Amino acid sequence: MNVSGDAHGPEQGDSEPFEKRDIERATKSAKIFISYRRADASWPARWLTDKLVDQFGPGVVFQDVDSIRPGDDFAAEIVAAVGACSVLLAVIGPRWLTVEGDGGRRIDDPQDWVRLEIETALSREIRVIPVLVDEATMPSACELPPSLQSLAGKQPVVLNPVSLDIRSLVSVLENAITPTGV
Repeated sequence: MNVSGDAHGPEQGDSEPFEKRDIERATKSAKIFISYRRADASWPARWLTDKLVDQFGPGVVFQDVDSIRPGDDFAAEIVAAVGACSVLLAVIGPRWLTVEGDGGRRIDDPQDWVRLEIETALSREIRVIPVLVDEATMPSACELPPSLQSLAGKQPVVLNPVSLDIRSLVSVLENAITPTGV
């Protein structure tokens, strides 16, 4: 568990070999960053990561459990990956806003990793796409810390557990990660 109480880090009992998970992928080349709360949207984030890796190939998608090697500096890797990505997918479940840590809502803690990931992307003018899962709704600006209030105005993608169709998201991502003029 990290300082914000969010359990980012390797999954216990992950039996997949490092080579198969392509853990050696360089964070600096990952174009799509998956931001999520394990206490809220772990399975949808994992599912989405797998689907996007199938679509775009290894090394294009950054999710902490696959992309940070044991012994690496977690904070440095997250900062580098957010700074290098073309798009950040903020996976938001029904408890994303209300998950609590020491002293209140995690999202209100300036050291909360999810908050820091999204703040960094917004401040660097990286495209942030909210991905709503498990019937979550977009938080309103007044529910968010001032540094995240622009997130409320972003057009979300809704992942429906009935169809699990990500074609429209893939289309947006293709445009976001393809360099201009190619």
